[in-house]
Amino acid sequence: MCKFRKADHGIIATYQRYTEQEFAALVKVSDRRLELWDGQIFDLSYASPTHRDIVRNLVEVLGKKLKPPGAPYTSEPIRPAKTTGVFREPDLVVLCGPRKIETIHGLELTANPVVVVEVISPETETADRNEKLDEYRSIATLREYLIVAQRSANVTQWTKRGDVWRESATVGLAASITLSLSPRITLALRDIYRGIAFK
Repeated sequence: MCKFRKADHGIIATYQRYTEQEFAALVKVSDRRLELWDGQIFDLSYASPTHRDIVRNLVEVLGKKLKPPGAPYTSEPIRPAKTTGVFREPDLVVLCGPRKIETIHGLELTANPVVVVEVISPETETADRNEKLDEYRSIATLREYLIVAQRSANVTQWTKRGDVWRESATVGLAASITLSLSPRITLALRDIYRGIAFK
């Protein structure tokens, strides 16, 4: 029997190691939001109210700014390129055209995200800024990776220009970020953090 250790944002399987096939079989019969990394299954179904509010704000503001067929989506499972044993489900992705599907072990995964967003917690920050950063940058279609803090108005933006990824940090509710889409869109941090009371 697999035992679990609770975390602030997710439940981590600690004793049993899973193959891709075992993970796929579990996902097909589960209503949980699950990820696989290094043989461990991470249950991301629970998120704090602040986390949920930030994701909702992002979906709303991106939905207004993007021109069809561009649109924001949650619950889009992906497998980063050139990886094995890794399945991710980011907090939010942006597609700028019809969804392209990659089928692996019977799982239908989104293959063409243009923007990926992760809202971090203290427990997930290391993975979001390291392992996931490397994994997401391997996706050929990706142009932006946003790492959004939930304890302060702070967004780390990784942008691909040509073959080079560049990092920038934007801090404060009066600031804004620009996504290098076509056409470019600007997101005000006050809209991303609308209604959030920082502690």
